Amino acid sequence: MKRIKPWETLIGKILVKYYHKQSRLEQLRGIEVILLGDIREMEETIKCMMDTPKMTAKYGYSPGGGSGCSDPLASMIERLEITTQKAQQLLPDKYKRLISIRYRIHEIREWMAPFDIAFNRLTEEEKRILEMKYSWRRSNRSIADMFHCTEKRIRSIHYKVIKYVTICFQKQSGRKMDAHGAGFYDRIVV
Repeated sequence: MKRIKPWETLIGKILVKYYHKQSRLEQLRGIEVILLGDIREMEETIKCMMDTPKMTAKYGYSPGGGSGCSDPLASMIERLEITTQKAQQLLPDKYKRLISIRYRIHEIREWMAPFDIAFNRLTEEEKRILEMKYSWRRSNRSIADMFHCTEKRIRSIHYKVIKYVTICFQKQSGRKMDAHGAGFYDRIVV
């Protein structure tokens, strides 16, 4: 049986972290879309409320009067005021959360950039093998079954790709990786 070199396990750990961050990035982008929708809706509500004084002046109602009038227009205006006040209170928190999520997305993309550069030079088959191995945690045998090839071919491709990725990271970090990956892992992993 072939002996695993220490740098292979180190790159394996880094690739597991890469695919974890990739799925986290997708989650954050989904949250960002939802927040943008919420913010847009709140801003439209606030804009609508800005038009309310024009309506109240036209129909002779005073917003916030709390007259207890049974007129449907007056009750609608009061509900609109309450909704607008809630939107004005929640809007700054939504913006803070959006900024926080965008900052985290930026951090993750910055961390992933060197990996993406290395992965852009891989074939689709090699990328899928890495993803199945490190994201889906599949064995070489199950990957070989999915690709309808031998386990030896998957091992060969995997070894070649891991070696290539290691060389790319050594060039980017400017350091050679020793047997324990000293200094290299700390620089790559956040």
